[in-house]
Amino acid sequence: MVAVPKREIDATIWGTMLWLFPVSVGLIGASLIFASYIARRISDPVRALGDAARALGEGRALPPLSDGITDVLAVSAAFRSAAALASEREAIQQRLAASDRRYRVAMSVGEMGSWETDLEDHTRTWTPEGMALFGLWPSESDGHVTGDDDELLAAVYPEDRHLKAEHHALAQRQNAFQFEYRIVRPDNAVRWLSGHAQVLSRTPDGKARRIVNVAVDITERKLAEQHTLLLMAEVNHRAKNLLGVVQAIIRQTAKRSDPETFVERLSERLVGLAASHDLLVENQWQGVDVAELVTAQLAHFTDLLGMRVLLDGPHARLSVAAAQGIGMALHELATNAAKYGALSNPEGQVRISWRVVTKGERMFRMSWREEGGPAVVADARKGFGQMVIGPMAAAAVNGSAEILFHASGIVWNLRAPLEGTIDGGDDTHGPAVKADA
Repeated sequence: MVAVPKREIDATIWGTMLWLFPVSVGLIGASLIFASYIARRISDPVRALGDAARALGEGRALPPLSDGITDVLAVSAAFRSAAALASEREAIQQRLAASDRRYRVAMSVGEMGSWETDLEDHTRTWTPEGMALFGLWPSESDGHVTGDDDELLAAVYPEDRHLKAEHHALAQRQNAFQFEYRIVRPDNAVRWLSGHAQVLSRTPDGKARRIVNVAVDITERKLAEQHTLLLMAEVNHRAKNLLGVVQAIIRQTAKRSDPETFVERLSERLVGLAASHDLLVENQWQGVDVAELVTAQLAHFTDLLGMRVLLDGPHARLSVAAAQGIGMALHELATNAAKYGALSNPEGQVRISWRVVTKGERMFRMSWREEGGPAVVADARKGFGQMVIGPMAAAAVNGSAEILFHASGIVWNLRAPLEGTIDGGDDTHGPAVKADA
């Protein structure tokens, strides 16, 4: 056994500790510095990822992401890809929203609406435009098919409800079809709808399941069609009546004219009838103003109006039948005045006046009074001219007509009830024309 003095052992230990302590302190310091570095390398990218996540959630642009460890870089790349997808999705949503606005504006302007029917689930899904078309409330957007709760069938005009069963039968045979029917809106307004239906899906056994419908309000078009049909029937009726009048003119003119004067007299009377007819056409067969009718029938004496031919009366529109009958009478009176009466010399005058009496008897009165012409001698024979200004004129207005042969000139008076003679009855607005002399 070798003995080592304790002093040497202690000296060795203390010597070792003297150099080991600084080394240990250095290693610990280096470890702390390295750990801090590593922490920053991890925390900075993670913090950046947090900022990026918040920006992505808020729809903002992503902030710059610094390079870091591999996993962080992978997450960063995922965030960038997600941001690109989110931006693309937002752009798509904006385009879809703009397209939807254009669609809804077009549907609204065109008075169109749509809805989808599920025949399997017995449900109906309405668009806002479809509900507006039928006058439904927003809470009714989820509808029912068949049964007492079927809101569409309840809205269909009663006489057209059988068409819905026919439409369902069509859907079983074909993928698309057209439809047309009337509906009654909540305000009791009847509207015409026309549209198209398309089968979207069928059950495994081939039955129609989902059907989309698009309809447009065609009420105005239907009313125009009905008005056209009514006009055609009215024109046909009036043409027959006109031909009957022409036949009467020909027959009566032939009875009381010799062959030499027949053509002349017939032509004159047809011209008078044509003048009234032209006015009716210009006014779309809605009646004729009395002053316009008088002026048209006295067209050959336009230069005498206001001087020797004096008009006096209020604004009033004659019915179609009244305009034709009174027009022929005025033409007959004007022709007679030019040949034998007040307009056959330079001094005579004709006063034409009319009144609309709205109180009491409610009558239309018209008179033709000649003055200053050759002496009048009553003709015992009643020719066709007297028939035109007498019985025919009276019959046209369901009234009475009288012819007075005064020495100073012929006087013709017509009386007729307002109803059937004047369109609008009381529609008069002061004097249309006024005699100056």
